[in-house]
Amino acid sequence: SGGLAGACSIVPHPLEAGSFIFCDRRHHMIRTISHNGAVETLAGTLGAGHADGDLKGGRFNSPAGMCICANGEIAIADTNNQVIRIISADLSAVRTVAGVPNKVGHVDGEGRRVLSLIHISEPTRLLSISYAVFCLK
Repeated sequence: SGGLAGACSIVPHPLEAGSFIFCDRRHHMIRTISHNGAVETLAGTLGAGHADGDLKGGRFNSPAGMCICANGEIAIADTNNQVIRIISADLSAVRTVAGVPNKVGHVDGEGRRVLSLIHISEPTRLLSISYAVFCLK
């Protein structure tokens, strides 16, 4: 249910030729649209939240941007959770890689260990270049 009304940021499906993955900001989900037009939920549930783990249990809060990383993972700008999330290349799990859920602000950090401590304010667009993901406002 929900169709494409809340769709934003669409990328090619890495495992299914002719299909796409998109953010459904209105319904707090990551969804797929197949080559024949069928829309299915890949991750998330109705209602905003934040939860890492397997895709069916993953929760989002108005995801608005995504990009495919060089290693096949999908980076998600989970806008109202104020975090950057990663969906695994095999589409089995989601994890938070940058930001603190529901901590708005701008706190910089250096190095991989500090990414979970930085504060991000409403990320909306992501860009992947080589092995780096950049958050654009």
